[in-house]
Formats: sequence, C-alpha cells, structure tokens
Amino acid sequence: MAQAQQQADRAPTVGTNAARSVDGAEMLRAARQIAQEVAALHASDVDAKARFPQETIDALKAARLLSAPLPVDRGGAGLGLQQLGAIVSALAEGCASSAMVLAMHYSQLGCLQRHGGHHAEINAFIRELALKQWLVASITSEVGTAGDTRRSICAVDANGDQLLVEKNGTTGSYCEEADAILVTARAGADAAENDQVLALVRRGEYELTRTTAWDTLGMRGTCSPGVKLRATASRGQILPVPFADISALTMVPYA
Repeated sequence: MAQAQQQADRAPTVGTNAARSVDGAEMLRAARQIAQEVAALHASDVDAKARFPQETIDALKAARLLSAPLPVDRGGAGLGLQQLGAIVSALAEGCASSAMVLAMHYSQLGCLQRHGGHHAEINAFIRELALKQWLVASITSEVGTAGDTRRSICAVDANGDQLLVEKNGTTGSYCEEADAILVTARAGADAAENDQVLALVRRGEYELTRTTAWDTLGMRGTCSPGVKLRATASRGQILPVPFADISALTMVPYA
C-alpha cells in the first residue's frame, strides 16, 4: 500500500498549458445546458426502452467533458473531485442514467491517470482518449464471488508480450458502447483470489457476450447486463499497481 501511495503521489498533477485555458465553471455551465437541452429530452425514452443515452454522451464528447479529470498537459481540464461531482450532479437533473455513466467513466479515468500515468502504453492511451473523447467502462464483478470486487476467479494468462483474460461478469455497465474496458483478474494462474491486477482492454481487443438482463429501474440507460468478456491485448496494458491499492486509494474514493 505504501509503495502504491508513493507512486500515486508522484502522478502528474494539473499542468499549465498556455495554448489551452480550461475554465471549470464554463464546463459546469456546459453540463447544465446539456442536462436541460439534451439529457432531459431523452430521459424518459432512455429509461422506457433501456437504451444507452447516446445523444447525451455525444453532447458530452462535443463539450470535451469526458476528459475533464485528466491534467491539462494531457489534454484534459484538470478538474478535481468537487468539480467533477458538480458536473455529474448537474447532469443527473436531466437524466440519472447519463449521470451514472459519466460518474463511472470518471472513476475509471481516475484509476488510469493516478496509477498508470507513468506507464508508456497507459500514458499513450490517456492522451489519445483526451483527443478522441473515448468512453471507458469496467468489469470488476464476477459470477461466483458474491459481489466482492476484491476477489477474482478469472486470471490473466500472460504469454510473451500478450495477455489473455476471460471473465464472466455479473454486470457490465455500458460495456457494449464503451471504447475501452478496465477488467480485474487474478495476477496469474497460481495467484490467490485477492491477488488482482487491473487491465485495460480497448475496443477491437475483446468480444462481449450478454448472459443476463438487469431491469435497473430509473437507471436502465446504464445498460448493465451480465456479460462474458474474452480479451487479448498487450501485456503493457496491465496497470503497474496491485488492484488492492487501486481500489482502496482511487476507485472506491471516486465512487
């Protein structure tokens, strides 16, 4: 834990970029406008049809709100938790599902930036995400662990520069619509259930199969069915910090 905290403390902070000035208040105003003019208009249809709030997410991308937590020198806005919370809260007034998707996405960005920002492949992904406004989901639950995200049955199978992971997730919120997914798994075939890593897999590197349906009243637009994931990706996409520390220091506090 201490080692992970030291690495987190060394993570890049908000930079100064003269080419781009970021105004948190302006981003909050944009979120409120999107809530009123986009999210609220589609909220009933999103919930009734249990469909993804694509119109709202497209508007958030256009306003560059998906990269808001990232440092300015990496293409983000460098906003802190209080500012991000205000943005999510404003969006929730228009559509609860849209706000929940954004909150989960921000949580994943926090993990990537804080615990992988110095890692070459993760850093490259972060910069590309900011440029293209990608959406990040996660699968941390698993059938057979009784909802305990700090235990995994599946394990990473690393062979050379590649990793293979197959996970039977209890839920996979908006995974079918995401551009990348963060997945928990045991560090290896011989690792204990709680000896976990967090791996980034990008669209095109994984296959998803729905296994269950979940009627999440009021938040059906999060699209949270059970899913099986099979992914093959670069070994360099495993975050270089144990998931136990990522969960305690970032994922849970963000949530």
